[in-house]
Amino acid sequence: MAAQKRFNLSRRRFLMLGGALAAGGIAGSCLSRPFLVNPCRDASRLPEALQNSPWLAQVWQGLDPEEVWDCHAHLAGIGDGDSGVQVGQSLTSLLHPVLYTQRLFYLNAGCVSERAGTVDENYVRRLADLAARMPAGFKVMLFAFDWLHNEAGQPVP
Repeated sequence: MAAQKRFNLSRRRFLMLGGALAAGGIAGSCLSRPFLVNPCRDASRLPEALQNSPWLAQVWQGLDPEEVWDCHAHLAGIGDGDSGVQVGQSLTSLLHPVLYTQRLFYLNAGCVSERAGTVDENYVRRLADLAARMPAGFKVMLFAFDWLHNEAGQPVP
């Protein structure tokens, strides 16, 4: 009877392990390609319907573009093309699924190409194109996705 009980426990552990591995494989394949893929329309022009929309005109009504700052834009990449960008290991590891997913989300939003050596360049180009479409005088405050820095300005991995 004791041997039978141990066998059932072993089978349960085996099934739990198999289920966890299957779930991890499914999650890994889902996270490697975003569910919502940005169509990456031409960033140099707004669609005509949006460009002339009353909603967009209302957004800018009463605002002086010289006084408008986007205070939370990020510069990101993966370090390809000799850009000097560094990516933390937690952003590329499925052991950190939230950070891994965030990295994919930002790169997808940045309309990066999947061709090796062009990711960082495409992200910067997309950000510059989006900022150029704003009214003259609009400003962007850039935050990098890099190391934290201490009071002396030294990077802290």
